[in-house]
Amino acid sequence: MGVTANEARSVFSVTLSAFFICVSQLPPVQVYQEALVVRSVRAGAAGSITALANCIPDLFVQLRDVLGAGDEAAAARLQEEITLLKEQTRAEESTVAAIKRRVRERLAARGVEYPDAPRAPFT
Repeated sequence: MGVTANEARSVFSVTLSAFFICVSQLPPVQVYQEALVVRSVRAGAAGSITALANCIPDLFVQLRDVLGAGDEAAAARLQEEITLLKEQTRAEESTVAAIKRRVRERLAARGVEYPDAPRAPFT
């Protein structure tokens, strides 16, 4: 015997409700908009998920610290640096390659080898 349309809708509704309950328990996160990190955190976001932090993790750590300390001038300065770096990577032929190259340079300065070419599908 198959499932009726009403039964399927009921299961979907319960599943969707459970999903929203779970999601509502997660902290708010601002995703992929590096130029909006400071504004988003001020508005209640928990932070940012960004590949750019792999290039300059110290800058993002500093930003977290100054935001926590309420140092608005330092937060604005760091936000400008982050926004500029994002614009620089976007101006290149491939943002993925630009970020990967910067990560490679950062790691090479520490004596760590890291491939400079992106893997598929970003090649």
